[in-house]
Amino acid sequence: MKRKTVLIDFFGPDPKTTLLEYRTILPDVIYLLASDKYTASRYPEDVRKTVLGWKNDIIFNIERIDDLDLKIISERILAYVRREIGNGNLVYIDLTGGHELMIAAALSICEGFDHDAVVPVILDHEGRNILSVFTREKLFSTIDITLDDYFTARGAKRLKTEEFEPLRSDYSKIISMARYIFSMYKDWNRLNQIINYTHLADTIQFSLPPAPVINGKKFRYTRNMRILIEKFISHGFIIPIDEYRYKFRDNYVRDYMVKFGNWLEMTVYIRAKEVFDEAYMSVEIDWNISNGDHVDNEIDVVGIKDSIPYFISCKMREVTNYDVYEVGFLASRLAGPRARSAIATTFDIDKSSSKGRALETRLKNMNVGLITAASLVRDDSDFEKIFLESRIK
Repeated sequence: MKRKTVLIDFFGPDPKTTLLEYRTILPDVIYLLASDKYTASRYPEDVRKTVLGWKNDIIFNIERIDDLDLKIISERILAYVRREIGNGNLVYIDLTGGHELMIAAALSICEGFDHDAVVPVILDHEGRNILSVFTREKLFSTIDITLDDYFTARGAKRLKTEEFEPLRSDYSKIISMARYIFSMYKDWNRLNQIINYTHLADTIQFSLPPAPVINGKKFRYTRNMRILIEKFISHGFIIPIDEYRYKFRDNYVRDYMVKFGNWLEMTVYIRAKEVFDEAYMSVEIDWNISNGDHVDNEIDVVGIKDSIPYFISCKMREVTNYDVYEVGFLASRLAGPRARSAIATTFDIDKSSSKGRALETRLKNMNVGLITAASLVRDDSDFEKIFLESRIK
């Protein structure tokens, strides 16, 4: 009979440490000890769902305990160990998520058994290795988890949306064009309004009349607007038909052009793909809450690096306190204490003003980073540093 691998674990608030060890060891049996604080929620069940998605024949037991009762904790662990050792199985006891009482109980029990049969383990500080507590020997190199693993473990799902993604063949041209757009965003805003107003529905055609009037407001073309038109033409995004009529190169470019903020979102996404293990844009998140209702959130760009998720909100306007709260709260809800979030914006914070200082304080307090659009279009930028070290000190 094949020897089974058993993992005894203490449930904690950090999905990364929990999922990393389950994903790496991928045991045959899991005993998850969780206090009322967690069993009263869906969280342990959502973790079980995630794990069974990797290997559907795992026996996954969730045991409710009083995590302040040392006697109960010791009795439960000892019962599991004796049962599994009696069946000739290998038992790992994970101490990463436990508090002092749990760790003390587990270590005391481990001392009474052969260390080759009952092995207390812990995740190293970087989350790259699982170590034996007694010998500090590396037992496993961790296997990274995915964004969808995180979402499932938190009771959410990344929906497959109909939103566009830029063509890979357009990446360099998008970055090049974004240099002009970010430095002339007010002119792009006016030009975008004219394009949307004159765009013929379900076609790739639009017009740039000499004196457009939109909702009673007369527009005039600034020098920067004319520069933007020339650059869109030279980059191949728009094609003149006659003096005033134009067409988008194709439906992809139509998607790039019709929404004012798309250029920042596309730029962040393109640069994020250079840094993160996974990156997605225009992500819609479906929360299946306890009463069966579904609540949706949207985030502009989501990435994951070394099993840590990053959530980025893109704003081609002045950033508000609510913007900071929104992305910071969503990141924390989805990914727990290790969550990282940032706002990418075309606006600089005026630190000399009380409003700017208050916003900077909110960013610090919410642990939300700030990414300037200008930094994303410089070829000599360190994009890994921009994304991963964006928090305001």
